[in-house]
Formats: sequence, C-alpha cells, structure tokens
Amino acid sequence: MEKKCKRTNKRKLQEICEINDVQLRRRKEQGRIVYSLHGFLANIRAVVREIEGYWVEQATSGYYLYRDDLLWK
Repeated sequence: MEKKCKRTNKRKLQEICEINDVQLRRRKEQGRIVYSLHGFLANIRAVVREIEGYWVEQATSGYYLYRDDLLWK
C-alpha cells in the first residue's frame, strides 16, 4: 500500500493566506486544480513555510502551488 502524503487542506490553506495577507486564487490547468498566491514576496514565503504537500513554482504572473502527489506531463 502506498503512503498518503500529508497535505494542507483547502480550508487551512485559505486561513494561512488570510493571516499572512496573501490572496489565494484557484483555477484549472490541464484538468487539475492549481492555486496561485498573490501578494508581497515576504508574505508569500511565510505561507510557503507553513504549508505541506505542495511545491511552489514562480512565474511572471505569481506563485503557483502544485500538489506533490500528482504527476504533471
């Protein structure tokens, strides 16, 4: 049996973003839900330190959270 990776749930992710004054946006990309973080860099880094189960990618339009347990093509 595979181990399920521990991941911050949606509600907790939203709470962490609100506490750190970061805007959390949700959209679909390649059929999967992707969250983007918008705000000051220091605040975004604070959010990233508190969450689990996501990897962060920086783009020109913001920072994106991708789930560790999903494979992307």
